[in-house]
Amino acid sequence: MRAQCRVPLAKSSALDRMTEIVERERPACAEAGPEVSAMDHVRLFATEFWSALSGREGALARLMRADALYAVFQPIVNLKDAVVHAHEALIRGPQDGPLASPDALLRAAQNEGLLYELELFCLYVALREWGRQRQPGRLFLNISADALARLVAIGGAEL
Repeated sequence: MRAQCRVPLAKSSALDRMTEIVERERPACAEAGPEVSAMDHVRLFATEFWSALSGREGALARLMRADALYAVFQPIVNLKDAVVHAHEALIRGPQDGPLASPDALLRAAQNEGLLYELELFCLYVALREWGRQRQPGRLFLNISADALARLVAIGGAEL
């Protein structure tokens, strides 16, 4: 039987909270074996977007620091038998706000120089919310090739 390492989801948007969880759970994860070494990647992943938000005063940076973006999950359905094949994670800003739509979020990210950080933050939010819902099945996530290449490089691998 393989050991499992379960790390509680961060309840706040603060990097120090995420780091605290990773540090607290690191010994249990180390005992679970090398297949759980992804804990270091979680820390790097969070560090990548949280540190970039420090000192930024744009509207998007403020929303990201406040953890004000949220995920919705669009079912992908087989039309022949009406069975849900998977869900696609989509990110939205606060309803009725100027950054409610994905287009507005992407424009703000471009203007604030936060495209990569927004992508990472969207992955983080989508995975956190999917985990909280404890839904079975597949989850599709959208990420640019550039962001994926940077994430892979952070992990020390090559494409």
